[in-house]
Amino acid sequence: MILKELFVQSQETPMGNETNKAATLPQRRRSNPPGDGAAFR
Repeated sequence: MILKELFVQSQETPMGNETNKAATLPQRRRSNPPGDGAAFR
């Protein structure tokens, strides 16, 4: 739930989008399978 909130915030906020994305990607890669993480990247 928290990861989804961060991901939604990174999409909704134009400012600092890269920072939020960089912070969200590693967390999503941990909880998701490797294939999904690579595709999401």
